[in-house]
Amino acid sequence: MKENRRKNKLRRWGRVLIVFAILALVICIVKAKAGGTDADQVLTIAEQGFEGHYYDAGEREKAVITFSGSEGGSSASDTMAWYYKQNGISALGVTLFAGKETGKNLDRVPLEYVENAIAWLKEQGYEKIAVDGISKGSEYALLAASRFPEISCVVARVPSYFVSEGMIGRKAPSGTACWSYRGEELSYTPYIIREFNIIKQFRTYGEFNILSYNAGKDVTDESIIPMENIHGPVLLISTEADTVWPSAEQAVDFIQNHWK
Repeated sequence: MKENRRKNKLRRWGRVLIVFAILALVICIVKAKAGGTDADQVLTIAEQGFEGHYYDAGEREKAVITFSGSEGGSSASDTMAWYYKQNGISALGVTLFAGKETGKNLDRVPLEYVENAIAWLKEQGYEKIAVDGISKGSEYALLAASRFPEISCVVARVPSYFVSEGMIGRKAPSGTACWSYRGEELSYTPYIIREFNIIKQFRTYGEFNILSYNAGKDVTDESIIPMENIHGPVLLISTEADTVWPSAEQAVDFIQNHWK
């Protein structure tokens, strides 16, 4: 009898622990969906024309706009912006997709987001504006700098030098460009592989490795970002150990063949 009571007690405690675990998970999900941030100001598409988090370092000479990569959301852009603030530079993390108000996928993301972000920073009194993007965000940063002369400096981390095809989640190419402007998608270089199997890549390489999806593309001239239009210095940061796309090769190609 004592043994049965002990087992029943353990089952009850087990159920309680499961309920608490579920509640904790729900709270985490709710917080994530609420877009909790330690930013000084939250900007919205409805009011400012872009979704972003502003980190104010207390000076008005210069600011940096940061962009996340193909994971979307604001986590990476916020982290980058926060570190700029810690070093005395104001920064604005702009969410390109998979945010609260943006589109869900990396597909025809408007360049108007950064255009509006530039205008907003100018209204705050900033004279010099730089952009800093990582991975797909570097593609967006370089493209923005080639379009908008107000951008005076570019940091492109693990960069690309051309506009790529968009993606529907991590499953397949979108059949459209990553980026758009004034309602028109930009010319882009498509993927050769038309269906992504991330699990297979994990099994093959034992890590997140999708290099084969992004290598060997037939880059079209129309999709190459016109780097000669950038008004300021460009810092490229890449690695030969990149398992997502050939960023080191792309950086070299950028310098040797497309920087005029």
